[in-house]
Amino acid sequence: MKYKFIYSVFFVVFLILIGCGSNPQKITNETTKKIVKFDGKAYFAGFALSGDFQQSKMNFPVTSLILEEKNKGISIIDDAIQQKIKLVKNSNFDLVTDSYGDYKKGDGIALAAVLDSEDVSQELIDGKYKIVLTIRGQLIAFNFKEMKVVGSYPVTAEYIDAAPKKQNNDELKQSLKKLYIESKKSFIGELADRLQNIVINAGDTSNLQIKNVKFSNDIKASLIKDGQSDRDLMTVLARNFEKYLSINQNVSVLPFTKDQSVGGRLSARFSNGDVFNLKLPDSDFNIDMEIKKLIKARVNGNNVEDVYGYVAIVNYKVVQPTASKIYFDADIRNALPVTIPKGVSSEDKSHYFESLIQLSNNFTKQIVKPDSEYLETWVESKANLENQFSELSQKVIFQCK
Repeated sequence: MKYKFIYSVFFVVFLILIGCGSNPQKITNETTKKIVKFDGKAYFAGFALSGDFQQSKMNFPVTSLILEEKNKGISIIDDAIQQKIKLVKNSNFDLVTDSYGDYKKGDGIALAAVLDSEDVSQELIDGKYKIVLTIRGQLIAFNFKEMKVVGSYPVTAEYIDAAPKKQNNDELKQSLKKLYIESKKSFIGELADRLQNIVINAGDTSNLQIKNVKFSNDIKASLIKDGQSDRDLMTVLARNFEKYLSINQNVSVLPFTKDQSVGGRLSARFSNGDVFNLKLPDSDFNIDMEIKKLIKARVNGNNVEDVYGYVAIVNYKVVQPTASKIYFDADIRNALPVTIPKGVSSEDKSHYFESLIQLSNNFTKQIVKPDSEYLETWVESKANLENQFSELSQKVIFQCK
């Protein structure tokens, strides 16, 4: 009841502060693609780092150190992945994990775990260091003969802790190693969960991709971390939404790449030295996301604590570029209640991010058969919302499954 009251009060606050939405075009020129599910053998190719190999130690400094540790002649990450995915059973296709080399011999699809980023953050807050470690990657399905991506399924793992002192490089290495292998929500555990449930497309199935991530300078100041570029922030915001869209709708989402040209490519280097330059297909449906507002307001409290609401408002526009048709254009909101003791400072950035993450999760769960209370409370558009959600579900998401 307490949280319901907080949400209701805060909803009134942000209704006063905002007003947004636009009217999607209605154009009848649509195309549909034949959906064919792959049911053959899929060969696991191993763990790889994305991007230029020459930059890998700069892009993945802690992971690069972990990869130097070997077990049975392979990196401990590859070894742990092998042991974990041997237990995976996928009812949609035959997963072959006996040898990483088999994918070069077969006519099936290859699968690889490709690391996109490692994010290490240590911030001093009220005399303690808040430590946040984040690993983001993609489970990539690709046709080995054509070197073409046929599916991409985001995988993320995060570790959050507090420590009396800043961790040194060796301590960070041990913490990140646990996040890869040992944690309850480890990267390899999340990878195995995705492998168990994904469906791979074999036909001329449509592709979905975040194309643009927009935010004002004020929004950027509320979210960006020290040393982070605009491109880094765009990628993090895109990856968070990709993850929940892919998981909650069990759909492939092509990875966001800032300023990606037509016929873009994904470079990946495996632990055994193999370097692949995979062709990314053009997206059939584009998603533009704009972080429109971040609002903090006190909504409740007493003489010992305050309750603040952290509101995030994001506009999502889903477009079919070849038909110049907009299927979805609405503002999605989320209010995160945070209780803060009197006299204790709070890091707003982490709360804003948590609100954005919660927004992504809640919205993507609602795409099919949205709840009327959710639509009334958390979504705004000038066009009919039920029709928009129906179009998004049936004419976009379904075509990409």
